[in-house]
Amino acid sequence: MSTVSPRRIAGVRGSRILAVAVGLALSGATSLRAQPSPAVAAARAWVEANLASLGLEQGDVAGMTLSSESRSRASGVAHVYFQQRHQELAVHRAILAVHVGRAGEVVGSANRFVAGLAARVDAVAPGIDAVEAVGAAAAHLRLALTEPLVPLATPGGPERRVVLSGGGISRSPIEAHLVYQPLTSGRVALAWD
Repeated sequence: MSTVSPRRIAGVRGSRILAVAVGLALSGATSLRAQPSPAVAAARAWVEANLASLGLEQGDVAGMTLSSESRSRASGVAHVYFQQRHQELAVHRAILAVHVGRAGEVVGSANRFVAGLAARVDAVAPGIDAVEAVGAAAAHLRLALTEPLVPLATPGGPERRVVLSGGGISRSPIEAHLVYQPLTSGRVALAWD
């Protein structure tokens, strides 16, 4: 069964950050290079070689994608961030950071991937559509829809991206897509973001 995370949907009201993030995601801006940088290649190899110490399984990293990469001017350390994905959908806040020194050695890491992800996922198909999810979030937040939520664009894809009218609760169109949301119970729910 799908769940709606009202606190996550609440940010759509006038949120410019959400629009920028979704725009970048739609444009495929996770990596502008055809080949990964040496730091990204070193980080990916290190993750694969250290699954046990990270508490992860091969399936937990099989779909990971490069989220971003930056380099510190002062230290020369490259900061590589991977996004955990399951069945082509992002797992919310599941980021694995690997810090690679100038010589290509890993100098640190921080892991927020969900261990045993496949076994924790509770649904692979949404129980409600994006219009119903935004409506449920609005009701939970006691926001009155004064206009119908109408799909304006449906870019689609595995994340089932959709752009909805503001429904009287947002000055801007509401962009929604599917994600996996880790819950405090340990389960991972399919949700609209």
